[in-house]
Amino acid sequence: MKIRFLGTGSCESVPAIFCNCPVCEELRRGIAAGEENALNSIRLRTHAMIDDEVLIDFNADTYYAALKNNLDLSKLGVVLLTHTHEDHFYPQDLALRCEPYAHNLKYPVLTVYCNEKAQERYDFYANLSGEHNGKVAFQPVKLFEAIEWNGYRFTPLAAHHMKTEQALLWLVEKGNARYLCGNDTGMFPEETFAFLEQMGKEGKALSLIALDCALGDTHYPYEWHLGVDDAAAIVNRLKAAGTITDKTHTYINHISHDYGHKAYAEYCEFAKGFGLSVSRNGQLIEVEE
Repeated sequence: MKIRFLGTGSCESVPAIFCNCPVCEELRRGIAAGEENALNSIRLRTHAMIDDEVLIDFNADTYYAALKNNLDLSKLGVVLLTHTHEDHFYPQDLALRCEPYAHNLKYPVLTVYCNEKAQERYDFYANLSGEHNGKVAFQPVKLFEAIEWNGYRFTPLAAHHMKTEQALLWLVEKGNARYLCGNDTGMFPEETFAFLEQMGKEGKALSLIALDCALGDTHYPYEWHLGVDDAAAIVNRLKAAGTITDKTHTYINHISHDYGHKAYAEYCEFAKGFGLSVSRNGQLIEVEE
């Protein structure tokens, strides 16, 4: 299974869209000069592609990320949506998945597995544009109930991220490959820990985990996201259960410019002390199936 991090930043991106703090100012200077560390520090809004056919979240940066990584979105069959915040769901672009805008689609209908709010959000924009195209189908899911699709197994787990809807974590399995997308969450709810710990007891270890780290190295009192110490605590708890092993790739993701003030190389060195790796845009990880 091939997992590519298309975007690895929080809602404002890195450098932040309207920010001129010292961090963003220095990154823009380095980016313009073509400095490797600055280029690796660019963070689009978080989303990831699996094997060219499964996308986790569809945001306003998806089109650019597809061009940057030479991806053909006509092959896309499934979107696994975590929640409807704008940096994870941009329904306006889905309206273009139809004639005369799109031809030769591999899958006649793109299936979006989602919570109960996604269809409502899509319909709002589709009504504005008049583009109800029939080429996108929304399938609300039930927590912890697996979905089978083309050799994959998708299981929605409970995230702790917002009051107005149920945000989701996604466990994606194919053969013996298991990827847990833990973006946009505070500390996991106990029912999610219980599900994952049971996996470990059954000998089903994760191949890759990518965890929210929007709060970086701070202890900002915000329950809906994780800091690096929280991410490390989740990893350590799942290690104790056998769900994470020494072979598991453990990454932090959904990184902000405003909590830690570190460019990519410096963040990698810092996170190493917690036993974590730092994701970057376009990074490809292959795990055995």
